[in-house]
Amino acid sequence: MLIAQHKRAEALECFRKAVQLRPNSAQAWHNLGSARVGETITGEAIPLHVGRRSSVWQTRITNEGGRLLALVTQTQMILVD
Repeated sequence: MLIAQHKRAEALECFRKAVQLRPNSAQAWHNLGSARVGETITGEAIPLHVGRRSSVWQTRITNEGGRLLALVTQTQMILVD
């Protein structure tokens, strides 16, 4: 949502804060493929929803040829001190 609104820096900051607050809270599933040893892979995370209390992110992992290796969807709770 934020990236679609051209608020990439804000989206990344929300993600960083969520990871900082609860680094072990994400559950991730991947089953699309694997990379070879020495192969460069790329990950791109985009926010699907960023609210006051939670955010939902989707991460695409691709190999050098652009083949999708993993698609991860995470829900992060934002805890307020």
